[in-house]
Amino acid sequence: MASLALLLTPACTVSVDGDKDPGKTPHATAPTDAKGVEVWDLRTPPSASDVGMRADEDHVTYETRKPRRVRFLLPEGKELETRIYLLIFERIMHKDPADPTRPTGIDFDTKPMPLDTAYSVMRDGLTSFGLDASPVDDWRTKIERRPSTGPSADLTIEGGGNTVVGYLDIGVGGIFQPLDGDDSVTIQYHVNLYGH
Repeated sequence: MASLALLLTPACTVSVDGDKDPGKTPHATAPTDAKGVEVWDLRTPPSASDVGMRADEDHVTYETRKPRRVRFLLPEGKELETRIYLLIFERIMHKDPADPTRPTGIDFDTKPMPLDTAYSVMRDGLTSFGLDASPVDDWRTKIERRPSTGPSADLTIEGGGNTVVGYLDIGVGGIFQPLDGDDSVTIQYHVNLYGH
């Protein structure tokens, strides 16, 4: 089984940020394995109930204050394991004509990390999916060559790559935001569940 492991560290307790009404607060439907990793099965298209999405909502958000370990089981025997704090299943951009209630997209984000760490994570991620890592190299070069002063020194610089795994379109992108003063990077993922 091919596996893409990103930043594996101890898990934390999942607390869900949702509606303030306890009757409407979403609860993660993913099981947790023996090591405390939240596991979401995307080998086949998930239903709304599989991800805890209510029929009257167009998204469901699972957010923790501290990053938690999450594993996504993907088609073709692949896996993606990473530490994220924000996970959103949505049906905002597209609706599946066969089942308009099912989620058609997933977004998940890491907490900010040092540039060197983010570069390694993204490069290893693209390579694990059999993709050319040059987009990440180009992104790193743009960051290193940015002006050190003036308005251009504070510009956000984005980079990454996309791939197809089974029915999934997966995008991995790094967002370098120098305004925070510590040259950190957030890695964002988008998964299109609607097909290609």
